[in-house]
Amino acid sequence: MARTIITPQSITNRNGAQVNFVPLDSVNGMQYRSTGREVVLIQTGAGSGVTTTVPSINDAKGRTDPNPIATTGVGIGASTTAQFGPYDPTIYGDGSGNIQLNFSSTSGAGTQPLSVAVVLIN
Repeated sequence: MARTIITPQSITNRNGAQVNFVPLDSVNGMQYRSTGREVVLIQTGAGSGVTTTVPSINDAKGRTDPNPIATTGVGIGASTTAQFGPYDPTIYGDGSGNIQLNFSSTSGAGTQPLSVAVVLIN
């Protein structure tokens, strides 16, 4: 199946802005178009958790490990918002500028759904 597309949100207000989260698609995975300046925010509800992986590609530096840095393959506990990235699109994703997010080990029935947002850092 096709991955769910996330549109990065650009926050230009120096005083901050509300970030809009979308439901996490743990079945198909998700992806966003990367400039290398985006961060991923993952929010869990009470009683829920998830493990998130950001796959990498064979890059010009000879790295082939699908999880070359510690922020990938991380379990996120209940009632938490975690931040990942930014990810260099020449190392991560599908090799065409899309960063892919895989979710596994989702846990708990939770009172709130698992959700994700991508924010462009200006």
